[in-house]
Amino acid sequence: MRNIQFLALMAVFVQCFVLKTEAEKIDFEIEYHCDYIYVNSQPFELDGVSWFWMNGKFGLTNKTGSFLIEPQFDKVKSFVDGVSWVKKNGKWGLININKLEKCVFGHQFDWVSSFSEGLSWVWVNGDWGLFNKAGEFVIEPQFDWINNFSEAVAWVRVNSDWGLVNKAEEFVIEPQFDRVKNFSKGITWMKENKKWGLINKAGEFVIEPKYDWINNFSEAVAWVKEKKNSKWGLINKTDEFVIEPKYVEVRDFSESVAWVKENENDKWGLINKADEFVIEPKYVKVQDFSESVAWVKENENDRWGLINKAGEFVLEPQFDLVNSFSEAVAWVWVNGDWGLINKMDEFVIEPKFDWIDNFLEGMAWVKENGKLGLIKIDINKPEKFVFVFKPQFDEVESFSENLFWVKVHGKWGLVRTAGEFVIESQFDEVESFSEDLFWVKENGERILIKITEINYDKGREPSLN
Repeated sequence: MRNIQFLALMAVFVQCFVLKTEAEKIDFEIEYHCDYIYVNSQPFELDGVSWFWMNGKFGLTNKTGSFLIEPQFDKVKSFVDGVSWVKKNGKWGLININKLEKCVFGHQFDWVSSFSEGLSWVWVNGDWGLFNKAGEFVIEPQFDWINNFSEAVAWVRVNSDWGLVNKAEEFVIEPQFDRVKNFSKGITWMKENKKWGLINKAGEFVIEPKYDWINNFSEAVAWVKEKKNSKWGLINKTDEFVIEPKYVEVRDFSESVAWVKENENDKWGLINKADEFVIEPKYVKVQDFSESVAWVKENENDRWGLINKAGEFVLEPQFDLVNSFSEAVAWVWVNGDWGLINKMDEFVIEPKFDWIDNFLEGMAWVKENGKLGLIKIDINKPEKFVFVFKPQFDEVESFSENLFWVKVHGKWGLVRTAGEFVIESQFDEVESFSEDLFWVKENGERILIKITEINYDKGREPSLN
């Protein structure tokens, strides 16, 4: 086997420090070149091998830099317990780390899923089957459609009917249902003869199919609609009506209360699970309760106000648009600008932004005068906020929880939410290729780059020849 010639491979290591934390350090490895690049999440995978990219094809190398498999595959998936899916000439095949001279199962599949619990769904000639890592069919291709395994079972469709199979290719429930949902805690909704019912994994009806429509269970209850009166009632998981069908519109229970309408032209009122009105019907528009408060409108031409569960205004109607409260603050729109307000009717940030994003761990992207910036608030003292990045970016694309691609002056770079550039703005284009791989364009050349946080021993790198 010949050695890989690493031509002009450039490895850049950028040490990024978290603000105000001297002890915490995160290293980023950035490798890029148009001809060669490692493709897995660490330099070498199981048993010291790694996929690499060269001249538009994937091959396999070891730590000595020798070709184990010549570059020939169009796509590859990561090794899982010694096996990997590879795509060649439009078809997928399976290789084993111990049998690299040939595919364990030849290139014949049109589509494959990644292995999960030792199994992979495969699509061939229009049918779905289930494959194991030994290169054997656990379930022969025969299904029109499949859902992922959930709680050791999976829904499959045969001739428009859904049935339930286990991993031994046994039908737990024969194909018979019109529609199905995934299992949660051993039960799920299914539809048969245009009616919804609740079933367990043994194929036993917990609730016989009899409902025209259903909502998912929330706080151990669910709204259901029977055709005979086309109104919503509330049931528990033993199919007992907690509230008899009587409402024309409903919203799911949240914090033990739910908004309802008794008649088409009625306003929204708030009830508890005992079907008692906590707030009499008087609102034309409502939002669900969050952190014990909810936004409401009493009349169409009114502005939004904030009430508590007693129906008292915490914030008087004054806002054109509103977002739900999160971390004790909420974005509100006043006279064409977004600002941030708390429950004491105090502006944490005066209305000034053209656009805002939801807060995540105290940070949110905002737009001011056509430029994007990142702000941070102290959750315990939301009246204090700082710009992590002042508004300066033309576009922002998420890379990970703490990393974002940003475009400024026509060039893309990578920033951390600690307020630092990991890669200075230099790329003309950025396009996602896989989880940590990106196609970028620089000086007219299309390049594949890899960016990964590294907290492991890199081991011996191949020498640059």
